[in-house]
Amino acid sequence: MGTNGSRLPQIQIQFLHDIREQQHFHQNLELLYVAEGELLVTKAAREYRMKQEDVLLVNSNNSHSLTGQVGLSFLQIHIPYQFLEALGQDGSFAFSCNSTEDSSHSYEEIRRIMKSILFSYVGTPKKTEALRYSYILELLDILIESFQTDTEGDTDSKDQQDEQILQSIIRYVSLNYQEKINLGKLAEQMYTSTSTLSRLFKKNMGCYFGDFVNQVRLDRAVQELTGTDKTVTKIAVDCGFASLAVFNKQFQNAYQMSPTAYRAAKQEEQAAAPSIEGLDEDIKRLHLEPPSGRLRPSGERVAAEIAAGPGTPYKRCWNQVLNAGAAYDLTIGNVQGHITFLHEHLNFQYVRIWNLFSQRMMIRQDSSSRQYNFNALDNVLDFMMAHKMVPYLDFGPRPNCAVKAEGQMVYYEEEYLDFRDADDWEGLFRAFINHIAQRYGRETTAGWIYDFTLDVRYSSLPFCDTQAEVWQLYQRFFRYLKQNLPAAQVGGIGSSYITSPESMALWLTYCKEQDCVPDFLSVVAFPYTQVKSATDYGSKRMAGDQEEARQICQCRELLDQRGLQQCKLFVVEWNSSLSTRNWLNDSCFRGAHFLHVLNQAWDCPDIIGVWMGTDWCSSYYDTSHVANGGNGMLSKDGIRKPIYHALAFLNRMHAGCLQRGPNYIVTANAMNSYYILCYNWKRYSYRYFQQEENDLDVRQLSELFENDEELCLQMTLAGLPEDMRFVVKKRTVNDENGSLLGEWSRFEYDRNLDGRDVQYLRKVCVPRLSMHRQTAEKGRLTLTATLKAHEITLFHVYEDRS
Repeated sequence: MGTNGSRLPQIQIQFLHDIREQQHFHQNLELLYVAEGELLVTKAAREYRMKQEDVLLVNSNNSHSLTGQVGLSFLQIHIPYQFLEALGQDGSFAFSCNSTEDSSHSYEEIRRIMKSILFSYVGTPKKTEALRYSYILELLDILIESFQTDTEGDTDSKDQQDEQILQSIIRYVSLNYQEKINLGKLAEQMYTSTSTLSRLFKKNMGCYFGDFVNQVRLDRAVQELTGTDKTVTKIAVDCGFASLAVFNKQFQNAYQMSPTAYRAAKQEEQAAAPSIEGLDEDIKRLHLEPPSGRLRPSGERVAAEIAAGPGTPYKRCWNQVLNAGAAYDLTIGNVQGHITFLHEHLNFQYVRIWNLFSQRMMIRQDSSSRQYNFNALDNVLDFMMAHKMVPYLDFGPRPNCAVKAEGQMVYYEEEYLDFRDADDWEGLFRAFINHIAQRYGRETTAGWIYDFTLDVRYSSLPFCDTQAEVWQLYQRFFRYLKQNLPAAQVGGIGSSYITSPESMALWLTYCKEQDCVPDFLSVVAFPYTQVKSATDYGSKRMAGDQEEARQICQCRELLDQRGLQQCKLFVVEWNSSLSTRNWLNDSCFRGAHFLHVLNQAWDCPDIIGVWMGTDWCSSYYDTSHVANGGNGMLSKDGIRKPIYHALAFLNRMHAGCLQRGPNYIVTANAMNSYYILCYNWKRYSYRYFQQEENDLDVRQLSELFENDEELCLQMTLAGLPEDMRFVVKKRTVNDENGSLLGEWSRFEYDRNLDGRDVQYLRKVCVPRLSMHRQTAEKGRLTLTATLKAHEITLFHVYEDRS
């Protein structure tokens, strides 16, 4: 029985402790969230056992049943078809949302909203239902952005063809229920017989077509009865019934009462609903915590107390790999200068390059010849050796391109050499490995990293027709390196599977069986999901604020679950955007977002490489301005961006981690020295997802986020020597200090700056530095900071020995 039921116009929300619904269907979307216990859901002849915090969605007109188990408490939300119609697509949305079996999506945002709905009933009653409407809309936004399925789909199998026909019938009825509907006419339109359609419908829906049409009309009538003041006669006509008498008879058969009596009963039920206090007690009993995230009051004061000490060791994963570009890029003087600067100033250990076997490197003239010219590659590697850079060589193919937005390119060309087959590729690969071992010495080249990453397109290796052939090629790559450079780190291929844990698990199983387990799994982490079309894959932005960290941690868990604890996890590419024409790449948001992801995925990756070093690698005809939204840490003019300063701040941190929180990381050493790194990261608002990434207005970036409120932090170091005097240095990056876009705004975003202006920007785009002295009173030292939106602040607290 429901402890509390709330009637929203058109939307039904109930918090229930028991349920037993036989197989049925309805036009509503039904969302289920289990707070405690278990709920058994049967749909499409499959059973799903929902446990605590599981989420499951039943699509419109999907036959299903619900059975409550012992100790059950759950939230049930019905969103009517009419509500979906107002959002577009004639309401014909379909979603795949089931946390009991889906590990490729994050459900944290949906869980947060479900808890928010529950907590909206606690305390003082709401004067309106506006807040709950906002939660429902936010839910639908997340579902549409991240969980919507392609209702067309592939039609290779008979089952897929039947499902497409069935959905077409359901959609037709949903749009035409007010009219006279004839199955024979539908059969003619679909070039099949009435009997075939009837059998198909009965088999999949569990009822006859005529009964389904009546049920759709009755569902609409119920919505009208409980949500409007229309007369019963008007409702009968509007819902497609032949007459009032027919409506009354069918309604009586379905609900064992007349429409008028049903309306009255529902009104009485709403008036007699148990009090809000009843749900309040339920939440207390279940020990449910208020949801975190967007419900945090603006300008909240966050306080933390940190016990002084040396801290515990952690992985310094952010300065291991510098993404330099394609091998050809390092033949360009400006790129060499920028990579040298980044390598020296941010202390990167490895410098990663790819597309070694590029047409632009002029390695061979035709595929029939086994004569190779490695002069251009030698030039690149000699440059790296001269500057004490350790090469990280990625042998996987990738296009030479610059991305505007999802599915849009500034330019695109495949630059990887054409190979007749895998043997042809392996011949060049072996020749190159032997060449570098002879030129630089086996001891030196054994210290390099060798990777073989792939994107989601198997077409990127046209000489491999199947997944199995790609895996076999990796096996040959791995074994040859281990035979010739046994101490070298060899890994790869995982980048194409980060959004598909099942595929990654299959590949790891293959590696174990074939004795070619990589030294590291290389993956990429961007806040996108891969969407498969009929011919290729595309990227779609994801709304979840924990998606990158979830993917990274999931990869680590996958390795551990398969007994591969020794296999390292390299996140070789991370960025908040795939676009190379997105102003947010130049903004403080990107630096704060990196810290947010790093803090969430703490100690999961062994390497996390920012994508990428310099904007020069995506320079084109349209990049003539001082900033262009490129994804480098340096602009094409060598101006340091906030993401650069975020890494520079991290490099200053001590080796012992004392404490972490949602907005801070505290490190220490044994000499009474402490670093406190704080940031005020903001989530995207819906506006960001409504625009193409390359169409953002540089003057209105603040409108892309949930709010621009300040965050007040109070950090107290406790357990310090009494009355010890400390120096407190503070470094700050925000829109007013150290920001490329902030400084450019003072030039009114002029696109024709001269050389002296650019030189000025190079000098001023640095953090603001201040200092004061402070005494630890009774062994406690309290620091306060008010951070602007996306501000990053680094405190250095150390003993004053002057």
